Amino acid sequence: AEALIEIKGRPLTAAEILPDLDLPAEVAEEIRLFSLNQALDQDRRFDNVGDRGRDIWYLRRLIPEPVVRPPARLEIEHVPYSRSRIAEELLLIEREIDDEGSGEEVMGPSRPLYKTAVALIYAHWRAGTLPLTVRSRGLFPESANHHSPVVLVDGQSGDRMQGWVVHEHGFVYGLADWYKRYELPVGTYVKLERTRDPRVIHVDFEPRRLKRLWTRVAVVEGERLTFQVRKLPVACEYDDLLAIGEDDPAAIDRLWGASHARRESLLQVMLRIVPELLKLSPQATAHAKAIYSAVNVLRRTSPGPIFALLSAEPCFVPMGGGYWTFDETLVGS
Repeated sequence: AEALIEIKGRPLTAAEILPDLDLPAEVAEEIRLFSLNQALDQDRRFDNVGDRGRDIWYLRRLIPEPVVRPPARLEIEHVPYSRSRIAEELLLIEREIDDEGSGEEVMGPSRPLYKTAVALIYAHWRAGTLPLTVRSRGLFPESANHHSPVVLVDGQSGDRMQGWVVHEHGFVYGLADWYKRYELPVGTYVKLERTRDPRVIHVDFEPRRLKRLWTRVAVVEGERLTFQVRKLPVACEYDDLLAIGEDDPAAIDRLWGASHARRESLLQVMLRIVPELLKLSPQATAHAKAIYSAVNVLRRTSPGPIFALLSAEPCFVPMGGGYWTFDETLVGS
């Protein structure tokens, strides 16, 4: 069974493994399948990655590490906050952001669907994953297991990619190479469509003529996260308010680690990031989506806690249309 799974290079059911095993033919097939499933379940080399009550077996050593141990950048910090404090216009903007941390109290009830589109957010762009949001999770198979396999079909080329739905942590793994191949930026509208096989999902984007567009880029200067505006290649439809690039991923990771080591609060992070963002605008303003995206470079946080602080702290001043400015004299007032 181990050799067969390795040769096939994909998860297999007991029925697919059984013909290659030398088991007594006089034993009924149902009993042989039951016995094989029991044996595989008790062998630590194999992992049951099935869904909806179906046993599907794969080799633990072949499962990608981020599937078994999700990247730290995807672990949402659950910051206590009151939704009643969020300004009404921010409640509307919150619904536009496809963050798996925004539950049904934000997005409304989840429902079965066959296609949708989600805007790619920074944490998942960085990890090569896609969030399982209220909007998108109905497209993917459900499972009581920690993770289960899916096939992701590239809508541009038709290539098939091995993907993994990590149910407990709310993401789909297996898109890093796809993002790089098409140079998809943060904010890309990723189109998802279910096929007749619930374990096969089409992933696509809306291409457009390649242009070099002005985009926010996170840059580390000493122990500070700053931002610059640079021209980056974009060849797809995307949400430019969410878009953010990075100058040096290793430097950003070091700053991420230092910020967590200091146990900085979300407010402390925002008090440093928002003024830096305002330097990019002649009007000294930043959109709430851009603030959310920039904060997530250092803190994996859903929009709710960020928007609650924007609404409640006097130093963050609303300018209308989703834009905010900053008054340093009101910090702590």
